[in-house]
Amino acid sequence: GYVYEDLKEYKKAQETLEGALELHRKHFNENHQKIGELLFHLGNIHKELGHYEKANELLQRALKIYEGHYGQNHIETARILGSLG
Repeated sequence: GYVYEDLKEYKKAQETLEGALELHRKHFNENHQKIGELLFHLGNIHKELGHYEKANELLQRALKIYEGHYGQNHIETARILGSLG
């Protein structure tokens, strides 16, 4: 998904990241950092596709995971805040 994102092939990136998210959910709990990372990238993809409500939903979920994992003042948390801004 990340390569497709870099190539600006957002639909392919969305499909790939959604598949990766589904697989990760089978192995990790919903608050795992890897789930947060995938939600972050998927949220950015939806933002690029103009799906702003979905992007906001995904980024808010990623933010909650990152705040729980890293804390509110961590640079990784700031990346999500930047995407929401």
